Amino acid sequence: MADKLTNQERRLLQVLAEESHYLSAENLAISLQVSKRSIYNYLNSVSRKLINAGIVPPRNINGAGYYLTSDSKLSVHDLLATKTDEADSRVHRVSPSERRNILLVALFAGERDITITRLMRITGVARNTVISDLDWARKELNNNQIELVGTKEGHVLKGEEILIRNYFQTHFSALMDGYEWLRKYRANDSFFEGKDTVGLNTMLNDWLHLVERQSERAFSDDAIRMIEFYYAFVLMRVLSGHFIPQNSFPSNLEDRRELRDKKEFGLASNLLAQVGVEVTNHDAESLYLESLLLSGQLRSVGSDEQDDVKTKVYSAAIEVVDSFQQITGFSFYDRSQLISELYVHLLSTYYRVKYQRQYRDGMVKAMEANYPDIYTYTELSIRPFEKLNAHPLNENELSLIAIYFGSQMYQDESHLGSALLVCSTGLGTSRMLKAQLESAFKGLKIVGPITKRNYNSIRQISEDIVLSTIPLSKKNKSVLVLQPIMNDQEISDLTKQLAVKGIVMPTLPANKISALLDVISDNAEIINQTSLITGIKEVLSFSVKPYSKKERGYQPLLSELINEHTIQFAKANHMNWQQAIALAAEPLLVSGSVEQSYIDAMITNVHNNGPYINIGDRIAFAHARPEEGVNELGMALLCLDKPINLLDDKHPIQLVFVLAASDDRSHLKALAELASMLGDKRRLHQLLDATKISEVEDVIAEGEKQL
Repeated sequence: MADKLTNQERRLLQVLAEESHYLSAENLAISLQVSKRSIYNYLNSVSRKLINAGIVPPRNINGAGYYLTSDSKLSVHDLLATKTDEADSRVHRVSPSERRNILLVALFAGERDITITRLMRITGVARNTVISDLDWARKELNNNQIELVGTKEGHVLKGEEILIRNYFQTHFSALMDGYEWLRKYRANDSFFEGKDTVGLNTMLNDWLHLVERQSERAFSDDAIRMIEFYYAFVLMRVLSGHFIPQNSFPSNLEDRRELRDKKEFGLASNLLAQVGVEVTNHDAESLYLESLLLSGQLRSVGSDEQDDVKTKVYSAAIEVVDSFQQITGFSFYDRSQLISELYVHLLSTYYRVKYQRQYRDGMVKAMEANYPDIYTYTELSIRPFEKLNAHPLNENELSLIAIYFGSQMYQDESHLGSALLVCSTGLGTSRMLKAQLESAFKGLKIVGPITKRNYNSIRQISEDIVLSTIPLSKKNKSVLVLQPIMNDQEISDLTKQLAVKGIVMPTLPANKISALLDVISDNAEIINQTSLITGIKEVLSFSVKPYSKKERGYQPLLSELINEHTIQFAKANHMNWQQAIALAAEPLLVSGSVEQSYIDAMITNVHNNGPYINIGDRIAFAHARPEEGVNELGMALLCLDKPINLLDDKHPIQLVFVLAASDDRSHLKALAELASMLGDKRRLHQLLDATKISEVEDVIAEGEKQL
C-alpha cells in the first residue's frame, strides 16, 4: 500500500492525520501549495487506495471540510511510518526548487566535490536535468556579479566574497530548505558528510547567549536561528580559505572605527579565535560578524550604555511617532511604550539598512491587505528614520514597523479566559498578534508574548491553551500554531479549534447542542457521541474578523482629487514656504472645500511642530485636523520650478501636496496611491520634471492602471 502512495498523497494524509478539526479544500491547498483542483484529485486517489487497504477514507462535512476518523488516523500513522525500500526513495523525489536550493547551499559552503555525477546521485535526477540546474544557477549568480566556474574538482564560486555572502544572506530561506532536505533524505550521502554542522550550530547558539548577557541585547528567536545557521555556513567558507579582504568591510573607514569601539567586536573576535582564525590578519571577519549581530532583530536592549547611534535612533523613533500622530490625528493609548518598543526595533533596522541587509521575507501582503491605512500612514511617517542612512526602507521593513502602530491602534484591554502566546519574531509582530487576538476573542486573556526559550523553561502551563507562531513541543496543554498576522479565514479556523476545545463558545448555546443531539439520537444510531459533539461545535462555530473594521464608504481615487482643477505650477523666485502652502491650497479655498482657517492651521502646525510635512525627497505634505476648517474632502498639488526651503536648508521642497480630510477614512485610497507614487523614484522624478497638468495626470493614471 505504502509503495503506491505518491509524495503529495502522503503529505495530504499526514496533514489530515495531524489535525483535530475539519480542513477545507482551500486549507489543504495552502498546506500542500497546490491548486484546489489538485486537492480533489489527490483526495479521490487516496480514497480509492485507502478503501482497497481496508481503511475508512477521508470524510467530508459539507460547509466545514475534510477529516479522518480516529481509527483511520491510527491506521494512516502506521501506514506513513512504514519503511520503504530504496526504489521507494522516489516518494521523496526532489522538486526543481529543492534541487536548486541544494546546489546553492553546497556552493555557499565552499564544497569542492560539486560535480555533475555527485549531483545526479544525491538528487536522483538525470544528467541533463543537473546541467539545466547548473545553467540556471550560472545565470542567477551572474546577475549578482558572482561567477559559477567548473573545475576538475567540481563547481565553485568566484567573485568578491562580500557579494557572495550578501547574495546568500538575502536567500537565507533557500539555504535552509536545501540543507534541511539533505539532512532529512540524504544524511549519509550529502555534501556535508563527515562535517560537524551540528557542532557549529551548538557552539554558535552558546556564543549568542553569551553575547546577549554581555551586550545586554536580547535577540528574537528568529534572529538567533538566522545568525546561528547562516554563520555556521560562513565559518565553513572561512575555514575553507574564503576570507573578506582586510580593510574592505565596511568600506568606510569611520564605520570600521565605530564598530571596533563596540563590545560586540571583542565578542566576535573571540568566537573566530576559537575556530582558529588569526583575527589580527582577518579583523574584517570580526567586523562582518559584528555587523550581523547588530542587524539581528531584538526583543530588548540594555539602557545602561548610550552611544551616538542609539541617541540618533531614539530621537528618530520619537519623530516617526510624532509624524504618524500628526498625519493621522490618532492618540496612542501608551505613547511612551510605543516609542520604547519602536526604538528597540529601529536600532537593528538601522544596521540592516546601513549594511544592505534589509529583510526580503516579510508580511507585506498581510499588512497591505488587512491594514492598508496603517501601512500607508507608516510609509508617509518614516522619513525621519530613513534620513539617518539616507536610504529608503523596502516594503518588508515598512510592514514590520507598521505592526507597531497597529498593535496600539487596535488594542483592546477587556480580558476573561486565558491563552499563552509564544512568538519567535520581534516585539512589534508579537504585540500586533496579541492585539489582533484580543480584538477577535474579547473573552480571552492573552498572556505574553514570550519566546520559545522562555516556553522551554516552563514546566507546567497554567493557561488554557498555547498559541504560537512556531511549532513547539507539547507540555501539559495543547499548542495551536498561528500565522504572525492572520487573515479572516485563519481567524475563522482558529475560532473553530478553540470552540472544539471549549475555550470559546460556538454560536449555538449548549442547551441547543443538547437538543440537537436528542433529535439525532431519535433518528440515527450514534457510534461516537464525543466525536459527534466535537463535530457539531466545529461546524456551528462562528466566524470573526481580525478586528472591527469601520465602514469605509466611498473612497475616491487620487485622480478624482488631484486633476486639472487642483494642480498648479508656479515660479519659486521670492516665494517662501508659507506662501507655497497657501498657494497650493487656493483651489480648495475657491471651491469651498476648506476655509481660510484651515490654511492658517497648516502653517501654524509647521511653526509649532517643525518640518514634519517634509515626507520625502523635495516633497511637502501639508494638512491639519478636519475640525480646523474642512468642509469636504479635497487634495491639491503645487509644482514649483525649483526647490525652496521648509524652515531651513536641510528641508528643500518642490512638490507641495495639500490634504483636506473630512474624516478618518474617505481619503485612504487616494493617500495609498500617493504614497506608492512618491515611493517610486521614476514616477517621482517625472512629477518633479513635469511642466504641464497633463504630465502630472499621466503619472497618476499610470499607477491607477495597476489597481
